[in-house]
Amino acid sequence: MAYHDDLLEAAGDLLLVPQSQATLRRAVSTAYYAVFHLLIHESCQLWIQPEHRQSLARQYDHAQMKVASRQIYETKFKTPVTPAEKSLVTVAENFVELQQLRHNCDYDLRFTLSFKDAADMVEQASASFDEWAKIRNERIATDYLYALLFKENRR
Repeated sequence: MAYHDDLLEAAGDLLLVPQSQATLRRAVSTAYYAVFHLLIHESCQLWIQPEHRQSLARQYDHAQMKVASRQIYETKFKTPVTPAEKSLVTVAENFVELQQLRHNCDYDLRFTLSFKDAADMVEQASASFDEWAKIRNERIATDYLYALLFKENRR
């Protein structure tokens, strides 16, 4: 099983242990990292030389990935038309929302999380995996993966 799959499973497992803010927060954080690593894995698999993939994976930046994801649903596909566009928008929106909640969970001690909210976020991560599987071989998916690594002006 790939690392991102393990992370998604671990996020769900964290919802099964006795509930505390620590386990709920860790579930959301782990769900975010599952999607983060899924997208990086998918991107690196496109690199022709396997020996470079681990080094390439280290080049991804959370902030750039957020910017690129937000651009998908705020400008590029503001009104998605095709099923592939809708799937991509779902992945991009979920990524941004999960990243923000992960930040709240990991760094804001005033932030409280309900079991339902944590479960919803783990479900969003799972939905991102499902939607990605539908489009992973589409041109818009590979364009998105490119944008996750490179700023627009580098194209």
